[in-house]
Amino acid sequence: MCISPAKKKTQEEFAAQVEALTGKEYEVRTPYVNAFTRVRMLHRKCGREFFVAPVHFTSTGRRCPHCRGAGAQPGC
Repeated sequence: MCISPAKKKTQEEFAAQVEALTGKEYEVRTPYVNAFTRVRMLHRKCGREFFVAPVHFTSTGRRCPHCRGAGAQPGC
């Protein structure tokens, strides 16, 4: 049983938070379950999809692993 006082986000709330943080750069591609269940994200700049826990995307700033790594594309 969860005793956290935090309210669980809805799919729409999470998608709106992603848009508020990144504009239209990222799209949520799979259903949001909770802060720790990974979702598939689309990075529209490079066209790649990747999985990330929502809490890491919104709170720690984790973004496209391809664009932040050694193989980063120009413009990402």
